[in-house]
Amino acid sequence: MIRSAVQKLIDRYLEGRADAREEALVTGWLDQVAAESPYPGKDLDDKEKEKLRRQLLAAIRRKTGQQQRIHRLRWQRAGIAAAVVSVLCAGYLLLRFLSTPAVPVYEIVRTGVGEKKLMTLPDGSRVWLAPNSELQYPEDYMEQRHVKLTAGEAFFDVTHNAEQHFTVMADSLQIEVLGTSFNVRAYQKLPDWLVAVSSGKVKVSRNQRVLGALSEGQQMRILRGNDSIARSNITAAAVDGWMHNRIEFEKTPLSEVLYMLQHYYPVTFTLREERPLLISGSLDMRLRIEQVIAVLEELGNHHIQFQRQTATHYIVK
Repeated sequence: MIRSAVQKLIDRYLEGRADAREEALVTGWLDQVAAESPYPGKDLDDKEKEKLRRQLLAAIRRKTGQQQRIHRLRWQRAGIAAAVVSVLCAGYLLLRFLSTPAVPVYEIVRTGVGEKKLMTLPDGSRVWLAPNSELQYPEDYMEQRHVKLTAGEAFFDVTHNAEQHFTVMADSLQIEVLGTSFNVRAYQKLPDWLVAVSSGKVKVSRNQRVLGALSEGQQMRILRGNDSIARSNITAAAVDGWMHNRIEFEKTPLSEVLYMLQHYYPVTFTLREERPLLISGSLDMRLRIEQVIAVLEELGNHHIQFQRQTATHYIVK
């Protein structure tokens, strides 16, 4: 129905029967199409827009055989109107498509089990990726200075830029800084996010709601389920301990400790009973997994038993 009405309107316009309002509507369409930038990032000046408008009108006339507004037989009108609609719609949609901002392209950096990686971003900021982690940053990074920590853990040493913030996105969490060094832990199966600051200051938000600011020697845990937060002080060694092959645990449930170990060693653990056992201490990731297990048994006052099922799987009771 709409297309039929448009065809009738253009038919009257070409035959010279359109009133002032209808004529203004059709010429307005041409102006609107000409006003669109034909290429992303290219702005047309008034002269170029008028040139494009004339080209579109010429295309209509060529397709319909109209060199001027003349009367045609009734049986030709539908074809003429359809041709005009085709030119207008195709031109408008094409320009719309070309003018749509391109989908951002991201560079992706990953680490495997037990693998760590140091990378340098285009502005000189350095990022250390923990095992089983993934970081993404856009090709136009210098225009935005933001990255996505899509899995795992990373330590950031950010180059200071007073005019442009540096932002880390981790799930729905956002950490914003000007220049500082800090750690973000965002392993998917852990019940919380952890942000710890080594130097400088960061602002932590979630879903555009500010949760708080952290300064040097402070950390924040944010529960995924209800956004409740817990602040505490932390030593410099604990902030970036994993970078130096040590993992610090402070009253951490055994299930979380085992989950973290699976990122550093090619093993899996099955916890038979979810026991309320909390682990506090430091584990050296340069040890063999058998040695780490022995340390865990000590830290758990021998209330933990590891039964080796295969070379890479343990039952924990």
